[in-house]
Amino acid sequence: MDKLIRIVAVFVVLIIGSAAAVQAAEIKGFFAGSLKHTVEEVILPYEHSSGNKVTITYGTAGGAAAKVRNGEPADLVGATAAQVAGLQKDGKVVGGTVVSLAKVGVGLLVRKGAPKPDISTVDKFKAAMLAARAISYTNPSLGGPAGIYVGKLLDQLGIGEQMKAKTKLSGAGAAVSTTVVNGEADIGFIMINEIVVDPRVDYVGPLPAPIQFYTTFAVGAVAASTQQEADRAVIAVLASPATLAVMKKLGFESP
Repeated sequence: MDKLIRIVAVFVVLIIGSAAAVQAAEIKGFFAGSLKHTVEEVILPYEHSSGNKVTITYGTAGGAAAKVRNGEPADLVGATAAQVAGLQKDGKVVGGTVVSLAKVGVGLLVRKGAPKPDISTVDKFKAAMLAARAISYTNPSLGGPAGIYVGKLLDQLGIGEQMKAKTKLSGAGAAVSTTVVNGEADIGFIMINEIVVDPRVDYVGPLPAPIQFYTTFAVGAVAASTQQEADRAVIAVLASPATLAVMKKLGFESP
């Protein structure tokens, strides 16, 4: 009988240990860099309460979507709503897991303490661009929505050719700010949420309303993930009202 009790006890320990192993998941994702500060602020309490580990690799939205499309191992993807919808359509993201988080506009920045140009109207914005010694935005080839839009916007406003000689294309997000801080450009364009968290620069303001461009971000579970339950739990955290409050504090708006 004692031997039987010992055997049962061993099995119980094994079962408990196995259950703990199942519960503790490591969730990996590819996310747009614009979501970095939000995720870092809201995900730690989830990790503490669940025992799971969330590891996110950040880049441009287009880069994050491309990694999932190309089959790189991941559980979650966070990119523009259009990109995530495209992944879902192609079977790369699980239907029913996609959630829109928030939207954000494009803003202008200058070095800390530098004069801020008047961009209150479209005409004044154009004048400020033509008066600038140099401007910077993310290289459109990297797939960042703000960089893609600004490149097209200057052409649409009829000043594209004039701006080419004084445009310094940069890397994503903070790389634009660095270009401005280093004196390579007077004005930088990135998403508003990336400006307000950078102490090196001053926020000039959003693009004038008639030419503003919003990007809506979304998350979804990668179809190839083997831990869908844990994926959905993280998505629920990111889609919560508490997370939206954090995003609004960082310059986002309701989707």
